[in-house]
Amino acid sequence: MTVQEEKIRENVRELRSFYTNALIFAGVSALSVLAWLLSGGGRFWPIWVLIGSGLAIGLQAFRLGMMPILEEWFPFLTTEWEEQKVASILNDGDSKTVSTSASIDSATAKIAVKKAK
Repeated sequence: MTVQEEKIRENVRELRSFYTNALIFAGVSALSVLAWLLSGGGRFWPIWVLIGSGLAIGLQAFRLGMMPILEEWFPFLTTEWEEQKVASILNDGDSKTVSTSASIDSATAKIAVKKAK
């Protein structure tokens, strides 16, 4: 099996997982609203189920690239941006990023020395 085929298979597995989760979300949401209706209404407590599950499904959809508008607004959240940034740093030797990394390493070393004492 080629690397490309393995990536495609992994993507299809993740897509299947998303659709399964979306179906579960729809079922749990419907049952929550039904339970709320059958219990006499009152405060609409199923909103917490809808918000929590909706956020989880939304994040999974974003991670799978199903929300291209968000990728336009927040390009740094995509794997493509990450790969481009790594390539840019490796090729150009972006001194600002490298120096920031070095200062983080030196700060970590200072903390480790203090803990060792």
